[in-house]
Parts: sequence; structure tokens; C-alpha cells
Amino acid sequence: MSCNHMIQLLLLQARIFNRDYNRNFLAKLIFRNCVSLTCLNKICSEPEILFNSDKFTQLSAPLLEIILKRGDLALDEIEIWENIIKWGLAQEQALNQKVSKCNKGDINIFKKILCKFIPLIRFYEVSSDDYFI
Repeated sequence: MSCNHMIQLLLLQARIFNRDYNRNFLAKLIFRNCVSLTCLNKICSEPEILFNSDKFTQLSAPLLEIILKRGDLALDEIEIWENIIKWGLAQEQALNQKVSKCNKGDINIFKKILCKFIPLIRFYEVSSDDYFI
């Protein structure tokens, strides 16, 4: 979606719902949405900007979900999965970074953290070679 399309949708929504936005509010709303859209487009076309960042693990779950739902993320599915695991482990300090030392409680915590992201991974696009590395 382009910024022009976003502006048209916001103006149409204001008209449909008879919202009487003042011009300043509407301008701020349009600007914020276009900036967000531009940033998301950049992240999807150059995902290393985000995924290689030290701040990646601090990304909020809703924002990560938005990025993963887009479908135009320029990363192999296995790389997306590996980054989600990295992000998930960073969300809970109690999680042991070594899988061999995880207990059932750790697995349940991790499962709760990742549950909304697992359906967003296209595992059928992951090579069988990648499963056994």
C-alpha cells in the first residue's frame, strides 16, 4: 500500500463515518501512518536492518506480528523462524538459552510467548535440510 492509497483510505473513512476531523489532526494522522508504512516497507525489503539490530529482541510482540503478517519480508522462512526463536528467548529472562537444559516449565513459557507467531511461519517453505542442521 502506498502513502497515496493510505491518504485516500483515511479521507474516505472520515467521510463514511461522518468524522469531523480538524485539518491538523488529519494531517498528523496521515503523516504518522505514512511514516509507519514507509518504515515497514523498508524493513520488509531490507530485513537485516531490524533482525541484525541489537534492539530486535526489544521489539514489541504486536509490531513483530505486523511485520510477519505482511508476507513480503525478504528473508527465507528458516531465517524468520530462527529470529523468532531468538526474540522469544529474550522475552523471558528465566528461559535457559541452552535447549538441553530446558525443563517442562521453560518449554511452556516459551510456547506461550511464541504461540501467536507459529501460524505465521510457512514451514512448508523450509527445506528438510534446514530441519536437521
